[in-house]
Amino acid sequence: MPVHRDPVRARPRISDPGIAAFNSTKKPAKLLKNDGTIRTGEIVSSVARPDPANATKHLRYQDGTRTFTLRSFLSANAVRANNSLDDIDYCSSNNSTACAVQSISVPVMFFAMEAYYFIADNELMFNLAKSKDKDFVVIEGATHGFTPCAPCEPSPGAYSNSMKNLFDYARDWINARF
Repeated sequence: MPVHRDPVRARPRISDPGIAAFNSTKKPAKLLKNDGTIRTGEIVSSVARPDPANATKHLRYQDGTRTFTLRSFLSANAVRANNSLDDIDYCSSNNSTACAVQSISVPVMFFAMEAYYFIADNELMFNLAKSKDKDFVVIEGATHGFTPCAPCEPSPGAYSNSMKNLFDYARDWINARF
């Protein structure tokens, strides 16, 4: 079987967190602020900072390449699309979260971390979920692990409550339903 080697895998969402198509909501969304209040009515964009070390890291074998057989690539990684931003057949792959969430009909909650790269992805999952009872919230200044992003803070401690706010919000949301 042929092996696919991609020596420089593009990761624009990581190299430049300012790319709105990847790292911002398309519609106004809830932003859970550090003081525990919710801001609504605005597009939410990532506060993540570019990491120059990623450029070098992505050129190394471990982070910069992937090895696939044709079968493994087509079965788990390839997705049909006419336009890679907005005309994607998410269900053309057996490894697509965007396809799977379309069958969720129970109450569901989606959190995006404002200091990470998946804000647009989480908004997409929220929009595609079939559930009538669903929620989407961006946690101000939180990293992928929910912790505050100190280098992203406009002032020291500005995002210090990210983890507490996320779990408090989840607790209240769940208690209101179950």
